[in-house]
Amino acid sequence: MGPRSFANSYILTTRNQPAATTKSQTFPLPNGALWWHTAPNQYDPEVTAYTPVGSQPGASPPQSFLTMIQSDLQIAIANGFPQLTVVVHGLANLFGDSVSELAALGGGLQQYAQYHGLVISFDWPSYDEIESFLPSNYAPL
Repeated sequence: MGPRSFANSYILTTRNQPAATTKSQTFPLPNGALWWHTAPNQYDPEVTAYTPVGSQPGASPPQSFLTMIQSDLQIAIANGFPQLTVVVHGLANLFGDSVSELAALGGGLQQYAQYHGLVISFDWPSYDEIESFLPSNYAPL
């Protein structure tokens, strides 16, 4: 029997407006506050599937979020991978980019590395562009 799938996907974000569609709408919540988002499928790639757990951002996760993630951590343990991996990103991208990155990384780790621990995302907004990623900033090898 193969590994069991997780019931949900998880993204924690410090974005004030996670649904923002432009970088000009990107700004953080007050210090310590987070939105706790879930989607009802493992490493779901659809932005619209992610909904906040709770009606307000907060410093502590809502009990229902904790219940869901604890259940999926039990699946990770049953899969032989008692591990939680947190992907931290957000520089110069939108919430939708973070969703895509979580889906690609979580699914890729399972498919290519046979990693069956739980992967979640911590998404933080940025005001800036990524200048270091410009081709002119790379030295030839």
